[in-house]
Amino acid sequence: MKTSPFPAQPTVADPFEAERLSALCAAARALQAAHRAGTTRLSLKGRIFAVLCAAEEDDRLDVAMIDHAVTELGARVAHIRPHLSEHSDPHTIELTAQMLGRLYSAVVCLDIAPGLRERLGAVA
Repeated sequence: MKTSPFPAQPTVADPFEAERLSALCAAARALQAAHRAGTTRLSLKGRIFAVLCAAEEDDRLDVAMIDHAVTELGARVAHIRPHLSEHSDPHTIELTAQMLGRLYSAVVCLDIAPGLRERLGAVA
């Protein structure tokens, strides 16, 4: 029997983030159970997800898990290595966020500074 890669109770310092992470893990477990039962459906068909990752993506387990989960549900994944930082020109950040919001159904940020991630999310 395979064990789940998702922790039973994730640990995060911020209670709001812990609640969101718990919900995400519960949804992932439900999808995993549906997959085992053969009842998955292509609920994300026609959608495109973006994975923004400032670090190298080669052989990253988190990126591979996102790719697998998204494609199993029918969506496509675009990998983007942004050349932005919290100190980038605010107008450039805003334009980038607007473009991301128009092109992608969801944007996953990995290894992106929290301040930059919040600014992108506020506009996208």
